[in-house]
Amino acid sequence: MIYDEGNDVVRKIVDEIDWTQYKVKFPAPLAIVVHICSTKIPYASAGKEAIAEVPEIENEVRNAVREVARKLRLYITRKEKEQELLMKYAIFSMYAEEIASALSYVSKADFDELRSSINALIRERLKIRSLEELLTNTINNAENGNNEGKSDQDHEPSS
Repeated sequence: MIYDEGNDVVRKIVDEIDWTQYKVKFPAPLAIVVHICSTKIPYASAGKEAIAEVPEIENEVRNAVREVARKLRLYITRKEKEQELLMKYAIFSMYAEEIASALSYVSKADFDELRSSINALIRERLKIRSLEELLTNTINNAENGNNEGKSDQDHEPSS
């Protein structure tokens, strides 16, 4: 929109939505693109710069944006859980070294064997198969533009 940026129905709907409900914290790198395809789009003016506030279009755009926002909330929740799991693993691993050292000193057991047992216990309790897999998934998701590792057939077009 070159002129009258705030007059569009889509802008009005996006501004009305409470984004904190969808775990979006501003300022956020968020772009919302809405495509309306029809031969009879009701524009607000003859310049065709803004879509008019027709109740049917308003409701459809609002529902579409909310549906996408719910998917965004699920993605953000998943990423927060991954980060929390990484932090837990890092903290427990840091203490595992100290615990293995102390147990080795007290019980005269092999330090490396104790450390590997403790690390295996940590992975079991946190349900991590391998740290490399967790780190690789986190890094790949960040680099691939947040595809979440899904194939193209898992995606369905949004409104």
